[in-house]
Amino acid sequence: MHPVLRKIVCIPHKGDVDDEFRPLNKAGRLYMPGERICGMKDCVKRTHQVKYANKLVADPIETILALAEAQQYEKTPLVKGN
Repeated sequence: MHPVLRKIVCIPHKGDVDDEFRPLNKAGRLYMPGERICGMKDCVKRTHQVKYANKLVADPIETILALAEAQQYEKTPLVKGN
């Protein structure tokens, strides 16, 4: 659960991780490679992956809250204006 918003719930990877704390599959390759909007490298929740979050695949409310959290940490706007 997110320490501030209390509504963002990640699913941590339960297997092996590499030296950068990214999840690995049983063959030792990256599992679900790519960025997470929650900022957690070991999160395996599909809606937290950037390529899925932009499509609002599963839970739109949680995805929007995770995008807001990512914006807060990066200090950059999610949508660039004209």
